[in-house]
Amino acid sequence: MDTPRTFLLVLVTILTHSFANGCVLNTDPTFSRWKQFGYNNVPFIFYPGDYTAAEQSLILQAMAQIKSDMGSCFTWTQYTSPPTDGTNFVIISKAGGPGVASQSCYTYPGMITLQQGKGQYMAIQSGVNGCLSNVRQVMRLLMSLLGQRFEHNKPNRDAYVNINRGIATAVSLNYGAYNIYNKSLVLSNDADFDYNSVTLLDPPTFSNTGNPVVTGKTVGINNVGRLSLKDCQCLSFLYSCTVSCQNVYSGAPLPTQFIVIPTSTSTSTSTSTSTSTSTSTTTTPFAFPFDLGRRR
Repeated sequence: MDTPRTFLLVLVTILTHSFANGCVLNTDPTFSRWKQFGYNNVPFIFYPGDYTAAEQSLILQAMAQIKSDMGSCFTWTQYTSPPTDGTNFVIISKAGGPGVASQSCYTYPGMITLQQGKGQYMAIQSGVNGCLSNVRQVMRLLMSLLGQRFEHNKPNRDAYVNINRGIATAVSLNYGAYNIYNKSLVLSNDADFDYNSVTLLDPPTFSNTGNPVVTGKTVGINNVGRLSLKDCQCLSFLYSCTVSCQNVYSGAPLPTQFIVIPTSTSTSTSTSTSTSTSTSTTTTPFAFPFDLGRRR
């Protein structure tokens, strides 16, 4: 499974190049990718008695949609009881663990690196401060569990979206739902924003009026419960996937590929790498969704 050293080596690899386009990745070494025993896998259990069959079905649908959009690059493995072989796993519950019950949904941004098979809680609950009304809401939280952070919390977000805190619920404000991430703990591109990311809040979430708290300044937020092209590219890179990412918001399928921009002043051209050999798929080069050179 990943260790802090392995996770940092991944970041060192990223730091050797500059990338364009955007998403937000966790870089806090406290958390790692869900890669155990050579596989991309998220083992989980439902806390006993917390969910109805319909609620479990909704969560499983969200997992299945992410898996499908990522070409089965990683799996979700449901256990009926906690594993006892040292496997790290997630406990999905409404309260979010022992002690004072959570008033909203939450998750750690990745696998706790030093979990040592003890399990880590995440909270998925319903209500105006919850995330159990539809598949898309659950997908948003699961993306954070995988290590891709919320787009509306990225350091550059104020250049792209408006946050109407006046209609936001008190719980969301108290929980810091609109706080900007610490730049030292995430990897993102200040010059880009993905209005189609499934990690963005949908209109009713955390709203006292039903109107969206987060709105685009020049472009409308649009996600129907599918990973955006950049969502897919981001997870593909993080988990070393070979997958043809679909641009579902333009109707055109694009292969997973990226242009590495050399950090030297060499006159050689950038290298374009494609994981798809299908002749029926239109190949349109695009830069990968990171650009450390733009970090301030």
